[in-house]
Amino acid sequence: AISTGRVLHEKLRFMGSGPLQADLDEVAGTTLHSIIDGVYLDASSIGHAVAVGADEVVAFVSLPSVVWAHFAGWPSTESCLTDLVEIPLIQDTCPVCYTNHQIFEEPYEDVERIFDQTSWNLAQPS
Repeated sequence: AISTGRVLHEKLRFMGSGPLQADLDEVAGTTLHSIIDGVYLDASSIGHAVAVGADEVVAFVSLPSVVWAHFAGWPSTESCLTDLVEIPLIQDTCPVCYTNHQIFEEPYEDVERIFDQTSWNLAQPS
């Protein structure tokens, strides 16, 4: 899937003019779809891609914990207000909260451990 996306991207990027209808039809005829979101929606794109049949997903996320939300054992809801203000003694702010949807059966602790052992941590440019 990555090589298919790379080939299509390079073809469209370097064609020198806007794509023709045949080019757009070629892209639409693949199972490759690009989903871009940001800030609070990283996990949504991953979940959507898997739900529609993706067998490979490449994600650039600022916090890996957004990925763990798709695995067994992660809380199904998380407070979103405590990111903004400290609310003493209140853990659950639902219905004003983030919802997480489990789509993988593996425990998040196992996946997190493997990730920590094999991932590359890139330093931010100074």
